[in-house]
Formats: sequence, structure tokens, C-alpha cells
Amino acid sequence: MPQLKVRPDPGAAGLVLVYPDGDQAPLTSLPDGGFRIGDDPASPERVEFTTLVEGRPMRAVVSGWPFDRLD
Repeated sequence: MPQLKVRPDPGAAGLVLVYPDGDQAPLTSLPDGGFRIGDDPASPERVEFTTLVEGRPMRAVVSGWPFDRLD
């Protein structure tokens, strides 16, 4: 099963999305609470963290595709 990872970006104060193939993209915080994938302001690619349990998101919805938290 392909897995995505979200981790702190050591070069910035934000997060980075790590794809199953190892490619990475920064996550840019948006006013609506979601994130844009990558640096391009025109990019339609989005991430939303949902299904909070004790304040931790249990699901990431990446451009419409849900990924459940495994840890």
C-alpha cells in the first residue's frame, strides 16, 4: 500500500509532503486551514488534514484522495 509522509521541513518553518517514490513538496498554509502542495500559487493541488482524534489528524486528503494515519 503506498504511503505518504508529512514531516517538518528542516529548511523552513513549515511541513513537507513526502510521496511514496521519495519525491518531496513543501506544504504552504492557506487561510482556510488547508495546505497547497508546492510553491506555485496557481497550483490546484491541496492537502486537508481531517478526522481529529484528541487533537491529532487521522486522515490526510490529498487532492481528493484520502490517506489514513498509520502511527
